[in-house]
Amino acid sequence: IVEGTGHGGVGSVIGLSNARVASLLGLNVLLVVNGGIGNTIDQIELNKALYDKENVKIGGVIVNKVIPDKYDQVDTYMRKYLSKYNIPLVGVVPYISELNNPNIMNISKLLNTTIVSKSNKEIDFFSFRRITIVDSTLSHLLNRLNNNNTKRIMFLTHGSRSDVILAFCAYSALYQELNNKIWSCGLIICNQELQDESLNRIIQSCSS
Repeated sequence: IVEGTGHGGVGSVIGLSNARVASLLGLNVLLVVNGGIGNTIDQIELNKALYDKENVKIGGVIVNKVIPDKYDQVDTYMRKYLSKYNIPLVGVVPYISELNNPNIMNISKLLNTTIVSKSNKEIDFFSFRRITIVDSTLSHLLNRLNNNNTKRIMFLTHGSRSDVILAFCAYSALYQELNNKIWSCGLIICNQELQDESLNRIIQSCSS
């Protein structure tokens, strides 16, 4: 299996486009195109022209990132369109926004650190829509936490802000008690080792 990232023409600047490489290696191509109908067909036609030039067979097509409500429509029209070339539609992959968002495990690997507190492995895959720095007063943070829209946010604060850390842990515990589920936010503590053993125990007992 050889991956050719991008469209069929990538690499043409050095005379080794994806289409040319496939030809040299005697490979068929599984073409992955972005979801839709008109634009998707345009992508296929442009790529197919180059693969045809290099005598490379397109063995199948995968349509990626399809809006879920359009799934059946895309599947129907793409099969109809591809049938004239006798190219099979291998699959239609729905767009899932969560896949574009980093999760706890991604962030932990990126920062080369460890996940201090978690109650189960599922938390590794909690994804976050945005990351925000806590650099203001505690009252400002509490106002944000009490906002019902505060979900899927990764907060970042300095290790010296014990007030922020304690408030975050307390809110997490209260949220779990009131809602019987884990709060879907996280906290990155940076730039300083936590020397306070009591604070360390509180963090480790925190569920999120």
